[in-house]
Amino acid sequence: MSLRSKFKSSELRKRASFPTFKYAAVILAAGESKRFGSPKQLLKLGGKSLLEIALDLVGGADFFSKRIVVLGAYLIEILKSVRFPLEVLKVYNPHYKRGIGSSVSLAVRCLRGCDAVFFLPIDQPLLTQRTLFLIKEAFESGRWSIVAPQKGGLPTLFSMKWRRELIRLGGDEGGRSIIKKYPQEVGRVEIPSGELFDIDRPEDLILLSKGRFQR
Repeated sequence: MSLRSKFKSSELRKRASFPTFKYAAVILAAGESKRFGSPKQLLKLGGKSLLEIALDLVGGADFFSKRIVVLGAYLIEILKSVRFPLEVLKVYNPHYKRGIGSSVSLAVRCLRGCDAVFFLPIDQPLLTQRTLFLIKEAFESGRWSIVAPQKGGLPTLFSMKWRRELIRLGGDEGGRSIIKKYPQEVGRVEIPSGELFDIDRPEDLILLSKGRFQR
Protein backbone atom coordinates (compact mmCIF):
# COMPACT_ATOMS: atom_id res chain seq x y z
CA MET A 1 0.00 0.00 0.00
CA SER A 2 1.38 3.43 -0.96
CA LEU A 3 1.98 6.17 1.59
CA ARG A 4 -0.85 8.14 0.00
CA SER A 5 -3.23 5.17 0.31
CA LYS A 6 -2.19 4.64 3.93
CA PHE A 7 -2.88 8.30 4.66
CA LYS A 8 -6.35 8.13 3.08
CA SER A 9 -7.16 4.95 4.95
CA SER A 10 -6.02 6.52 8.23
CA GLU A 11 -8.09 9.65 7.63
CA LEU A 12 -11.21 7.63 6.83
CA ARG A 13 -10.82 5.65 10.05
CA LYS A 14 -10.45 8.88 12.03
CA ARG A 15 -13.60 10.32 10.50
CA ALA A 16 -15.54 7.14 11.03
CA SER A 17 -14.50 6.98 14.66
CA PHE A 18 -15.29 10.64 15.37
CA PRO A 19 -18.12 10.64 17.90
CA THR A 20 -21.57 11.72 16.81
CA PHE A 21 -22.93 13.86 19.61
CA LYS A 22 -26.57 13.82 20.57
CA TYR A 23 -28.02 17.23 21.32
CA ALA A 24 -31.18 18.34 23.08
CA ALA A 25 -32.86 21.73 22.71
CA VAL A 26 -34.73 23.22 25.66
CA ILE A 27 -36.94 26.25 25.02
CA LEU A 28 -37.53 28.12 28.27
CA ALA A 29 -41.09 29.45 27.97
CA ALA A 30 -42.43 29.34 31.54
CA GLY A 31 -41.95 32.99 32.52
CA GLU A 32 -44.60 35.46 33.65
CA SER A 33 -43.42 38.32 31.39
CA LYS A 34 -43.74 40.77 34.27
CA ARG A 35 -41.78 43.59 32.61
CA PHE A 36 -43.63 43.16 29.33
CA GLY A 37 -47.05 43.17 30.96
CA SER A 38 -48.65 40.38 28.89
CA PRO A 39 -47.62 36.88 27.76
CA LYS A 40 -44.52 37.27 25.61
CA GLN A 41 -44.92 33.66 24.52
CA LEU A 42 -47.98 34.71 22.47
CA LEU A 43 -46.68 38.03 21.15
CA LYS A 44 -47.07 38.01 17.36
CA LEU A 45 -44.29 39.11 15.01
CA GLY A 46 -44.76 38.60 11.29
CA GLY A 47 -47.81 36.45 11.86
CA LYS A 48 -46.17 34.07 14.33
CA SER A 49 -45.90 34.14 18.10
CA LEU A 50 -42.50 34.34 19.78
CA LEU A 51 -42.92 30.77 20.98
CA GLU A 52 -43.72 29.56 17.46
CA ILE A 53 -40.63 31.37 16.14
CA ALA A 54 -38.49 29.57 18.72
CA LEU A 55 -40.12 26.23 17.84
CA ASP A 56 -39.36 26.83 14.15
CA LEU A 57 -35.75 27.63 15.01
CA VAL A 58 -35.07 24.36 16.82
CA GLY A 59 -37.27 22.40 14.43
CA GLY A 60 -35.11 23.48 11.50
CA ALA A 61 -31.86 22.36 13.13
CA ASP A 62 -31.50 18.69 12.21
CA PHE A 63 -28.81 17.95 14.81
CA PHE A 64 -31.30 17.98 17.71
CA SER A 65 -32.36 14.49 18.76
CA LYS A 66 -34.67 15.84 21.48
CA ARG A 67 -36.70 19.02 21.70
CA ILE A 68 -38.36 20.19 24.90
CA VAL A 69 -40.38 23.28 25.74
CA VAL A 70 -40.90 24.17 29.40
CA LEU A 71 -44.23 25.88 30.08
CA GLY A 72 -45.51 27.54 33.23
CA ALA A 73 -47.37 30.86 33.31
CA TYR A 74 -50.32 31.27 30.91
CA LEU A 75 -50.37 27.52 30.30
CA ILE A 76 -54.00 27.28 29.14
CA GLU A 77 -53.75 30.27 26.80
CA ILE A 78 -50.58 28.89 25.22
CA LEU A 79 -51.95 25.38 24.72
CA LYS A 80 -55.05 26.85 23.06
CA SER A 81 -53.10 29.20 20.79
CA VAL A 82 -49.93 27.35 19.75
CA ARG A 83 -49.68 24.26 17.56
CA PHE A 84 -46.74 22.23 18.81
CA PRO A 85 -44.84 19.85 16.50
CA LEU A 86 -45.34 16.20 17.44
CA GLU A 87 -41.66 15.70 18.22
CA VAL A 88 -41.63 18.45 20.86
CA LEU A 89 -42.07 17.33 24.46
CA LYS A 90 -44.15 19.79 26.47
CA VAL A 91 -43.18 19.94 30.16
CA TYR A 92 -45.13 21.93 32.73
CA ASN A 93 -43.19 23.63 35.53
CA PRO A 94 -45.55 24.17 38.49
CA HIS A 95 -42.80 26.13 40.24
CA TYR A 96 -42.22 28.68 37.47
CA LYS A 97 -42.58 31.56 39.95
CA ARG A 98 -39.29 30.46 41.52
CA GLY A 99 -37.40 31.53 38.41
CA ILE A 100 -35.59 30.16 35.39
CA GLY A 101 -33.45 27.79 37.45
CA SER A 102 -36.49 25.67 38.28
CA SER A 103 -37.26 25.28 34.56
CA VAL A 104 -33.69 24.32 33.74
CA SER A 105 -33.68 21.75 36.52
CA LEU A 106 -36.99 20.23 35.41
CA ALA A 107 -35.96 19.99 31.75
CA VAL A 108 -32.64 18.30 32.53
CA ARG A 109 -34.44 15.67 34.61
CA CYS A 110 -36.30 14.73 31.41
CA LEU A 111 -33.12 14.24 29.39
CA ARG A 112 -31.47 10.88 28.99
CA GLY A 113 -29.00 9.70 26.38
CA CYS A 114 -27.88 13.19 25.31
CA ASP A 115 -24.33 14.52 25.27
CA ALA A 116 -25.20 18.21 25.49
CA VAL A 117 -28.18 20.50 25.87
CA PHE A 118 -28.94 23.92 24.37
CA PHE A 119 -31.01 26.32 26.47
CA LEU A 120 -32.89 28.86 24.39
CA PRO A 121 -35.19 31.79 25.26
CA ILE A 122 -38.44 32.68 23.51
CA ASP A 123 -37.75 36.42 23.42
CA GLN A 124 -34.85 36.51 20.91
CA PRO A 125 -36.77 36.35 17.61
CA LEU A 126 -33.71 37.22 15.48
CA LEU A 127 -31.66 34.23 16.58
CA THR A 128 -30.53 32.07 13.63
CA GLN A 129 -29.74 28.43 13.04
CA ARG A 130 -26.26 29.46 11.94
CA THR A 131 -25.57 30.70 15.48
CA LEU A 132 -26.76 27.42 16.95
CA PHE A 133 -24.41 25.62 14.56
CA LEU A 134 -21.48 27.83 15.62
CA ILE A 135 -22.15 26.99 19.29
CA LYS A 136 -22.33 23.30 18.39
CA GLU A 137 -19.07 23.57 16.44
CA ALA A 138 -17.31 25.21 19.38
CA PHE A 139 -18.42 22.38 21.66
CA GLU A 140 -17.23 19.75 19.19
CA SER A 141 -13.76 21.27 19.21
CA GLY A 142 -13.38 19.43 22.52
CA ARG A 143 -11.95 22.45 24.33
CA TRP A 144 -14.99 23.40 26.42
CA SER A 145 -17.88 21.73 28.21
CA ILE A 146 -19.97 24.94 28.21
CA VAL A 147 -20.41 27.32 25.28
CA ALA A 148 -22.04 30.73 25.62
CA PRO A 149 -22.26 34.06 23.73
CA GLN A 150 -19.30 36.38 24.17
CA LYS A 151 -21.52 38.89 25.95
CA GLY A 152 -23.23 36.26 28.10
CA GLY A 153 -26.84 35.16 28.35
CA LEU A 154 -28.70 32.73 26.13
CA PRO A 155 -28.48 30.62 24.01
CA THR A 156 -26.07 28.50 26.01
CA LEU A 157 -24.90 24.91 25.63
CA PHE A 158 -23.96 22.64 28.53
CA SER A 159 -22.33 19.25 28.32
CA MET A 160 -24.38 16.69 30.20
CA LYS A 161 -21.40 16.22 32.49
CA TRP A 162 -23.04 19.15 34.31
CA ARG A 163 -26.33 17.29 34.73
CA ARG A 164 -26.22 17.13 38.53
CA GLU A 165 -25.31 20.80 38.86
CA LEU A 166 -28.08 21.81 36.45
CA ILE A 167 -30.65 19.75 38.34
CA ARG A 168 -29.68 21.50 41.58
CA LEU A 169 -30.43 24.95 40.14
CA GLY A 170 -33.22 27.16 41.39
CA GLY A 171 -34.11 30.82 41.50
CA ASP A 172 -33.51 33.38 38.76
CA GLU A 173 -29.82 32.81 38.08
CA GLY A 174 -30.01 29.62 36.07
CA GLY A 175 -26.79 28.28 34.56
CA ARG A 176 -24.91 31.52 35.17
CA SER A 177 -23.87 30.27 38.60
CA ILE A 178 -22.08 27.29 37.00
CA ILE A 179 -20.45 29.54 34.41
CA LYS A 180 -19.17 31.90 37.11
CA LYS A 181 -17.82 29.03 39.19
CA TYR A 182 -16.00 27.26 36.33
CA PRO A 183 -14.90 29.96 33.84
CA GLN A 184 -12.11 27.72 32.51
CA GLU A 185 -14.79 25.35 31.18
CA VAL A 186 -16.52 28.04 29.14
CA GLY A 187 -16.00 28.74 25.45
CA ARG A 188 -17.25 32.06 24.12
CA VAL A 189 -18.76 32.54 20.67
CA GLU A 190 -19.05 35.92 18.98
CA ILE A 191 -22.67 36.38 17.94
CA PRO A 192 -24.05 39.39 16.03
CA SER A 193 -25.57 41.68 18.64
CA GLY A 194 -28.83 41.93 16.69
CA GLU A 195 -29.49 38.23 17.14
CA LEU A 196 -29.26 38.57 20.90
CA PHE A 197 -31.74 41.42 21.07
CA ASP A 198 -34.37 40.32 23.54
CA ILE A 199 -37.86 41.66 23.99
CA ASP A 200 -38.35 42.50 27.66
CA ARG A 201 -40.58 45.57 27.57
CA PRO A 202 -43.22 46.97 25.17
CA GLU A 203 -40.81 49.73 24.07
CA ASP A 204 -38.42 47.05 22.77
CA LEU A 205 -40.91 46.45 19.96
CA ILE A 206 -40.31 50.02 18.79
CA LEU A 207 -36.56 49.47 18.79
CA LEU A 208 -37.05 46.21 16.90
CA SER A 209 -39.20 47.86 14.24
CA LYS A 210 -36.55 50.57 13.74
CA GLY A 211 -33.67 48.10 13.61
CA ARG A 212 -32.07 49.45 16.78
CA PHE A 213 -30.82 46.16 18.14
CA GLN A 214 -28.20 47.47 20.53
CA ARG A 215 -28.97 48.45 24.10
